[in-house]
Amino acid sequence: GSSRPLCVFGGRSMERKKILVVEDNLDNRRILVYRLRRMGDFDIVEAGNGEEAIDRVRLDRPDLIFMDLKMPVMD
Repeated sequence: GSSRPLCVFGGRSMERKKILVVEDNLDNRRILVYRLRRMGDFDIVEAGNGEEAIDRVRLDRPDLIFMDLKMPVMD
């Protein structure tokens, strides 16, 4: 994987956790990304379908994936 930016938590530097959000509905994806950003300092990556998600995971494996179950192209 690639080097990720650090964040400070409790006086200690920690690697930012990477979250992949996979959702074909742009409004739903924006809402989830907005809520995640309000919850913490995450490195958020987005994909609009399953094929894009696989490409993103191959580039840099996320710590957590939020994924819609039914999508165009590949689900």
